[in-house]
Amino acid sequence: MTRQFLLVLWAGLFACTTCLAQNQQPLRFDFDPAHQRPVVLTAPDLKVEVLAQPPDPTTGQTRSIKIKTREGAFIIPLPVDFAQVNEITLGPSGRLVVVGNLAGSVNEVGIVDLTGRKVIDHFSCYQPAVSPNGYYVVFTKWFPPHYPQSVDYHSMLYLVGRSPSENRPAGIEVDNGIDVGFAVNPPGVANWTDDNMDVPSDMAHINPGYYLWVGSTQYFFIDKTQSGVSVAQVMVSNSAATVREIKLPSDFLGAAKGYFLPSLLNAAVDGDTLSLNIFMGKAQPASLKLSDFVTIGSVDLSQRPAGGGRRAGSH
Repeated sequence: MTRQFLLVLWAGLFACTTCLAQNQQPLRFDFDPAHQRPVVLTAPDLKVEVLAQPPDPTTGQTRSIKIKTREGAFIIPLPVDFAQVNEITLGPSGRLVVVGNLAGSVNEVGIVDLTGRKVIDHFSCYQPAVSPNGYYVVFTKWFPPHYPQSVDYHSMLYLVGRSPSENRPAGIEVDNGIDVGFAVNPPGVANWTDDNMDVPSDMAHINPGYYLWVGSTQYFFIDKTQSGVSVAQVMVSNSAATVREIKLPSDFLGAAKGYFLPSLLNAAVDGDTLSLNIFMGKAQPASLKLSDFVTIGSVDLSQRPAGGGRRAGSH
């Protein structure tokens, strides 16, 4: 079976849990491909807008982007995996980052080369968030919804200015739309096929909330394990991603104990103070000191992503 067929099938199975998630926290974008909302990017000498059309009888493709520059206008078809487009961001090296959905819970990210007038890369994932400057995309590595065994939420990073091969481990082909990016969290994770599945539940990490960028060089998210819940900070440069965390006290979590999954609603940094709203049935404010965060790992971004197997001692 093709990846697209499997994604659509699993996304359909996931529909019931998507409804539950809507009762827990607001979603960024409703999945409603029959009513594609206007998505427009305007920059100096550049305008990009989404075009929706009936499915192509040969490819099934339904989304394109129309691009206007000083030299004129042209249209770039998006892969069939884009059933809906949610946002477009201008990145480095004359590239665009297109974020959308394949199905209700499954996101699709595409990299468009304006010079070559084509999509040069695309992949499926969960919860993608593009840095404000368009240089980075953070996301959770794809796994099938309703997977019968425990899964590990792998937090990944894609460098938009790099080539597709430079964003994949050696041995992973550029048409692989799942094993993509640098594995940033949990500490020690590499990136290889199915390395985020069949993980013992007592060792699995869960990232239930959104990734929140504060500026273009750091982002925050919630990381939950059986030992507790942490707020994670990732500081990014072109050469490394450094991961730091702080454990949330059990008396703060309250209803977040057990299977309840807290998530971040917003984040702001003022000097050494990180101000958050954490959703746990309702928004709950928190104020943390960045100086109290502890470094738990660092990932080399100067080379291709590490691959070749699963996290040592964990699977």
